[in-house]
Amino acid sequence: MRDKVVPLDRLQNEARKVFENPNNKLIIKKEGLVVDGAIYPWNRLLPIKVSRNFGGMLEIKTREDEIIFSERATAVVKLPLFEILYNSMVFQK
Repeated sequence: MRDKVVPLDRLQNEARKVFENPNNKLIIKKEGLVVDGAIYPWNRLLPIKVSRNFGGMLEIKTREDEIIFSERATAVVKLPLFEILYNSMVFQK
């Protein structure tokens, strides 16, 4: 079986579409987490553990206990991936 390869320009176009989509509330970038246009550096954020009850509640806090995002998680399939990626970025810094 052949490995699947995605051309770089196609991957960049998909990333650009996701970034420019106004429905996105959270965007993971190398510099930090973007929440409604404001960027929070990774070293200021706490790791997350998504609550599995009530459909999954996602709450993101800064190290000063400021809640910057709190919402019921509806994308159940993508939520574990987000949790792993987010926490890996927080622990790297």
